[in-house]
Amino acid sequence: MASVARGRAESDDGTKDVVPRVPDAVEERRQRALTALLDVARFQLTALVRSVSDRLTGHASSVSLATVETEVRDAMVALGHEVLADVVRLRGTGYQGPSYVCPCGVRLVFKEVAPLQQRTWCGTLIMERAVYAGRGCQERAHHVPLDTAWGLLGTAPLAATAASTLPDPDGGTLVAVAPGTGPARLAPAFAALVVECGARLPFAEAAWLLERTLGTTAHLAPNTVGAYTKAAGRAREQQEDAHQVRTNPPSFGERRAVIDQPPMVRPAMAPDTLVITMDGAIERTHQGWKEVKLGAVYDLVRHMASEVAGEVANVAGASTYTATYTATLAVAQTFGRQLLAVAQRRGVGWARQVVVLGDGAKWIWKLADRRFSRAVQIVDWFHAREHLWALAQLLYGEGTVAAHAWCETLASVLWTAQTIDDVTLLAEAADEAWSTPRKDLPDGVPRRTQARQREVRKAVASFTSNATRVRYGAFRDQGLPVGSGVIEGGCHRVLHLRLKRPGACWNVDSAEALVRARALLCSDSVAACPHPWDRLAS
Repeated sequence: MASVARGRAESDDGTKDVVPRVPDAVEERRQRALTALLDVARFQLTALVRSVSDRLTGHASSVSLATVETEVRDAMVALGHEVLADVVRLRGTGYQGPSYVCPCGVRLVFKEVAPLQQRTWCGTLIMERAVYAGRGCQERAHHVPLDTAWGLLGTAPLAATAASTLPDPDGGTLVAVAPGTGPARLAPAFAALVVECGARLPFAEAAWLLERTLGTTAHLAPNTVGAYTKAAGRAREQQEDAHQVRTNPPSFGERRAVIDQPPMVRPAMAPDTLVITMDGAIERTHQGWKEVKLGAVYDLVRHMASEVAGEVANVAGASTYTATYTATLAVAQTFGRQLLAVAQRRGVGWARQVVVLGDGAKWIWKLADRRFSRAVQIVDWFHAREHLWALAQLLYGEGTVAAHAWCETLASVLWTAQTIDDVTLLAEAADEAWSTPRKDLPDGVPRRTQARQREVRKAVASFTSNATRVRYGAFRDQGLPVGSGVIEGGCHRVLHLRLKRPGACWNVDSAEALVRARALLCSDSVAACPHPWDRLAS
């Protein structure tokens, strides 16, 4: 390694710049480290090439490409371990002298040089760190300065890490944190890979895949993978909870401070139509089956069809989106605050139109009325058709030709409905079908009992109560989505694919951490564009 120039160096403009002088001891240590690394690399690579060449010369048929690949990988991992070890030694122990004043203002006294194991991509490293002790300072990072200098996991408390380090708002990257209060045994980059695998695969499969990919140096117990994955999920949970909307209304001063600000220019990434969709998925826990509430927020980007008769028309359902997911096992009220915070980061305050899309569950529309009062509410078309088919079978029997014909006729009415009056035709058709004399009914129609009549009235009421939400003709004319495929697919991709596996049963806390991690991983990377007035939401 060439030494750093000493003294003065002349710049392009003729002036002389002072180049920092590197102490001779440091320069000598660098040279020794470089020489040692070159010797190690030369020895290992020479031994590898000689071993392979000898076998190719003697028994070429026994040497496969897969064997050579594995040997080269192991040699590179071993060489990387030597490089990392020497780089770590170059930085020293973080010794600050017999004593030093920490950022808290407390004087800490040198205690000892303690070793710390760190599992890295290339194997286990032993780091020698100077440890200081003193009363009045509770920050572990101040007592071990080298841990902070290297950015090791566990140098900062979990709450501080969750609030400051994790990506905000979203981005599909799950950041590793220490699973406990002490220093983490996994190095930051290796831990990030571990939590990524643990959130996507069962912990045992993730541990197996890591060892198969990186070699025996990456051998981990499934419990270790689970501990780091759940810790990252809990950190994400803390971050999301910290960014939820307030529960108390803002004061007069807070309102004036926001409203008196000059109007902002509409951001370029502000959404035109923001779609908010939500659903519930049942997952198995040790406390019984629990509903996980999943929300997805995306900006609808419509694709236009080719010109027909000189006009450009919207393609029904043709759209692209970048979805941001959020999930929790909490009650609907808490989930609503969490979902509103995500919508605010996606620019709900800037959106010219907001759509709430759901399957008809009452909690969804209560949440929409409370949190997204100006949104257009739409019942998913496929759920509406399922309810219509159930109503047809109540009227004409299960699987009968008459039920199928009645369902198809009324489905076409709903598909083209423009007003509430068009939806009321369904109720009139159901009453007419129920009042048809028995002699005029086709074969296979069940008896008209009072219990069946109550079911018919209940099914009809589900349409009349949602009359404004099932005007599919009007929604399609506006280019709005009428299908909740995004959230239905999200329930499978975000939740079921990881949590609902054969034999899986979760602790509630572990399930909460994992659904938060999965929601972040499955979200697309989107820049935040909150509206200034969003700070007033409560």
